[in-house]
Amino acid sequence: MVGEGKPVLLAECCGELLKIGKDCYLGIAQIILSSYEYINIASKAIPKSKQTWNDCIHACN
Repeated sequence: MVGEGKPVLLAECCGELLKIGKDCYLGIAQIILSSYEYINIASKAIPKSKQTWNDCIHACN
């Protein structure tokens, strides 16, 4: 459920994410998180983006 700690990943969203590929997805995440607005959360958000990728792999299989 939304708001209960871990967000729910929809299979449709995960499918789109997997289409762009892991390197592209993680590269985009790092570029966004290196911007001034997000630099303070990057150390937590980058590992979460990697976990999101792994969660999507499991959701689509």
